Amino acid sequence: MRGQGAMSSPHPGWAPPSWAAGSSADAGPVVPRPASPVDDLAPVVDRTTLIIDIDPTSAAAMVVTERGSWLVPDPARGEGRWSRRPGEAGTEFLATVRSAAAHRLASLGESVAPECAVVTIPAAAPDALRRRLVEAGELAGFTGVELVPAAAVAVWAPNLPVRTGDLVLVYEIAGHPATGYDATGYGGPGSNGAGYGPGPNGPGYEPDGRAPDSGATVTVTVVRAGEGLSEVLGHDATADALPYGPGDRLGGAPGGLDRALALGQDLLARLGLGRTQVSWVVLVGEGARTPGLAARIEHGLGIPVATVDEPELAVIRGAAAWLPRSGPRRVRARGSTQRLVPLAYTIPGYTARLLRWLVEPRRPYPAGTAVARVRLASGAVWDLTVRTPGVLDEVLVPAGREVRSGEWLALVRPA
Repeated sequence: MRGQGAMSSPHPGWAPPSWAAGSSADAGPVVPRPASPVDDLAPVVDRTTLIIDIDPTSAAAMVVTERGSWLVPDPARGEGRWSRRPGEAGTEFLATVRSAAAHRLASLGESVAPECAVVTIPAAAPDALRRRLVEAGELAGFTGVELVPAAAVAVWAPNLPVRTGDLVLVYEIAGHPATGYDATGYGGPGSNGAGYGPGPNGPGYEPDGRAPDSGATVTVTVVRAGEGLSEVLGHDATADALPYGPGDRLGGAPGGLDRALALGQDLLARLGLGRTQVSWVVLVGEGARTPGLAARIEHGLGIPVATVDEPELAVIRGAAAWLPRSGPRRVRARGSTQRLVPLAYTIPGYTARLLRWLVEPRRPYPAGTAVARVRLASGAVWDLTVRTPGVLDEVLVPAGREVRSGEWLALVRPA
């Protein structure tokens, strides 16, 4: 396999986690993050954010601050990848992860739990699941929950040879022996809690609530690496779980590798893409360790496979590298010389949903304060800030309503 981008060093900007050194007290020094080959934007982190990568049986979490990023280990096992029980409630699980992140930040000298979360999801995730994820995150204590396709940030994983404009075929292979789940990887309306995992009688489970035969779910996505969030051009997923073989997962399952290969071939054909147009294949997820999988995919597709060490952490590390380069999530109010002035903004994409007001009426605020939080049409969560100190005199638009660029949201009294 040519041009492999195996990770031989820790994640740039990521201090060695406490569990790696056998200690829970010292986070280690922050390693400066070099420029990414995918994007040349200057790194910007304007608020502490918790990134969470979830699949049906496990998860990973990483806190990103202006000082760097750190993996949040599972407090129960002390490992970087969290284990999840089938049917575990989404809100409860996210609250547990947020609490562990707060403890991690406290060990770094920061006493505030992260208020914002970025959750990676399959590109094929249905709208109902997206709504449940946002609702579960808000119930867990996050004031802003942003969803991003896992494949779109996976191409940012450290040391991958991907360049801006490259077309990349990303294989997400999730699963673990003795656990089954549906092709979305999250379960459906029958799932416990907010739909974070397959619950009894939900998709991927037998009528009596038992897990079906163990297997792996494969999702393939074609993305164009670009500045900011990479563009998803198309995706597909297995309709049922591919069975694991004894001892070596997909490699020992009759037809398992062939079915995974055919999934990528069919997607490229549907998009009208030839093998010479795709620069790389990237394999991520626990199942990417399947013996012989990379060689089979590369030989069958005729496209080089770029591999990473610890593929089960590739998405979380890619998301942590992407976030600082995705741009600031703040926009300043327009200036005015009037004593009582309207608060209005030029909103990217023209429209957004006002999630919440972050300041109380009649309470003074300093310059630069984030007074409101909105969700853009793209799903990104942005903060609306003020240029000068003042007091929120009257709210004109309540939380939960759609707003337009230039619309008066409130009246403020400059100090």
